[in-house]
Amino acid sequence: MSQHREFLERFPNAKAAAEAFNTSTIAIGHWKTRGIPARFWPIGEVIAKKEGWPYTALTLSATRPMKVAA
Repeated sequence: MSQHREFLERFPNAKAAAEAFNTSTIAIGHWKTRGIPARFWPIGEVIAKKEGWPYTALTLSATRPMKVAA
């Protein structure tokens, strides 16, 4: 499981994650597979620090899922 998916699954549900990132629940579903977009990594770091989770923008960058060739 990717660290991005693990990060998102720490929230009680997709709605809570969507509210934290100020995005849609549909986007959260996509992020679980595709990874959190880079522009949201700083927000993720702030959330992680507030919650005491072991994630930073750097760890999200280093563990982003690889794109799958079509």
